[in-house]
Amino acid sequence: MPTTALANEPNPPERYRSRGIALLLAIVPFFYSILGLHRFYLGYAGRGIAYLLGGLLAVSVVYFEGVLLGFGSFSIAALLILGILMALILYGLQISDVVRIINGRLKPKNGEYNPGFFQTKPSIKVPGPEQR
Repeated sequence: MPTTALANEPNPPERYRSRGIALLLAIVPFFYSILGLHRFYLGYAGRGIAYLLGGLLAVSVVYFEGVLLGFGSFSIAALLILGILMALILYGLQISDVVRIINGRLKPKNGEYNPGFFQTKPSIKVPGPEQR
C-alpha cells in the first residue's frame, strides 16, 4: 500500500500546507476581527498568539472606551484613538500577510506550499517501508 511522502518525514503536520487555505484564513477573519488563524495554520504559533492578543486588546480598548466616551472625558477619547490606531496597525500587518501569501513569500514553517491552490496533501506517492 503506497504512502505519501509525509509518512517518513519529521514534523509531518508542518511540512505541506495549502496556499488557498492559508489565504482564506487570512482574509475571512479580516472583516470581524484579527485572529491570526493563518499564522497558526502555517506553523507560526508565536505570531498567531501575538495577532490574537493584539486584536483582542485593540477591539476591547475601542469597545470599552467607546462606551465610556459617553461620560465625556478627553483622556477617554485619547484612549479610543489609541485603540483605533492599534487596530489599524494590526490590519496593516494582516494585509501584508495576505500579499505575502499570494506571492509566496510567507511560507509554512519548515515546509512548502503544495502545488495545487487548495491541495492539502502532497501528490507524490512513495512506496512504504513494507514495499521496499
